Amino acid sequence: MSIGKNRGAAWLLPAAVLLTILCMVSAPAPAPARDVLLAWEKLDGAAAGYKVYWGQSSRAYDFSADAGTRTEFIIRGLQDGITYYFATTAYDSSNNESEFSREAVIAPSTAPSGISGAGGNCFIATAAYGSNLAPEVEALRGFRDEYLMTNPAGRLLVNAYYSISPPLADFIRDSNFLKAMTRWILSPLVYAINHPLTALLLIALTAAGSLACGRMAGAVCGRRASESGNPGDPQKG
Repeated sequence: MSIGKNRGAAWLLPAAVLLTILCMVSAPAPAPARDVLLAWEKLDGAAAGYKVYWGQSSRAYDFSADAGTRTEFIIRGLQDGITYYFATTAYDSSNNESEFSREAVIAPSTAPSGISGAGGNCFIATAAYGSNLAPEVEALRGFRDEYLMTNPAGRLLVNAYYSISPPLADFIRDSNFLKAMTRWILSPLVYAINHPLTALLLIALTAAGSLACGRMAGAVCGRRASESGNPGDPQKG
């Protein structure tokens, strides 16, 4: 299917406007190459799949790939030192294809938006909460950008997350039980991010309560041990 044809499906127009570059990793090779992870918001409706386009000229793409129903796609082996342009489209069961999404650009030797803190996707949280725009996902993304991406250890953790999270997110997305379980696991972290002072107070109270219970248990055990070791004077006959 050639570009510019079959664009008449108006319902597909906003299909991939939330294109976000998430991860760009330099490969240790004699000729530097990069892998780019793209993600976009799922279109509710009759979208049968998505296509990814990229090239070295704006709106004149040299390459394309069919991503199927996935909402993320890895492009491997891009040359370092070259500016690349990316866009996506959605198509329906009749191969009617939408207009291009908003274009994303990677300039030479620059970090992508997700790594530099411009709001990349959180795959697992998005799969669990059903939308990249969910308040819980936005809270987790803000925590990542403000506290993790500002230090080397945090960036290492984020890169590790992006290397393993896409397949896990696909697995979670297909199971209502796993989505509910993931939300349950993430809920304390989301609450702590949104209410840090309250979370610290609860942690302090929990720690103090645990310490007090431990001391009380120790005192009771010690008293019982003392009583069992000193039964008292026998009655005189």
